[in-house]
Amino acid sequence: MGFFGRYIDFYYPAYHLINRNSSFFRPKLRLEFDTRKKQNDYAPSAACRGDTQRFLRIYVENKGYSSIHNCQAEIVAVIPDSANPMLYPSDERKLLAWGRFPQSDDIDYKRTIRGHGKELLHIAFSDSLFKDVKTNKEEEKRFAGISTVENLKLMSRFTVLAGESYLRVQDGFTKGEFELELSVTSDEGPYVRGKIKIHVDPDFQKLKMTLHPRRLNI
Repeated sequence: MGFFGRYIDFYYPAYHLINRNSSFFRPKLRLEFDTRKKQNDYAPSAACRGDTQRFLRIYVENKGYSSIHNCQAEIVAVIPDSANPMLYPSDERKLLAWGRFPQSDDIDYKRTIRGHGKELLHIAFSDSLFKDVKTNKEEEKRFAGISTVENLKLMSRFTVLAGESYLRVQDGFTKGEFELELSVTSDEGPYVRGKIKIHVDPDFQKLKMTLHPRRLNI
């Protein structure tokens, strides 16, 4: 037993029950995104199957002492009433992927975040191959996609698109600015949510985002 364990035992005898639901132990999640600090974490580019992709990711950090189990993250596109919905992803909620890169075999829909730990969450990605996709209407061409597990795995498999995209229309972004709502839940209940704005450009390297976090009161 380490020093911290001995310290707790000294002040809390065996017969004294520790309330792990107290504010001291309770998990406290927050969303972290700052490209000025760790560009390789938040917005890296990676060569996969000979072409290049750019990934937008954030950290979900647990500021409490207790672990949070089976965290899942959902994202939904906000479509203005006056907008053409064909230029947006669908407004269905989509589960996001946790992990580093598709080829690292750690991509999954769930994560347990230990006390004072943090995990990478994928938000969106672009692919240099998207520019070669053929569409009937150029304004509806997708240049980036929502980072679901399926999309990231498909991205790592395709070497040539032959005019067709592996990305589903309902998961893709056309050129422009898009607003998304993000929520993270777990076995212990809802913990954090935030709003994200994504800028999409035909040049895959210009994919970028801003985050406006907001913590839920539980």
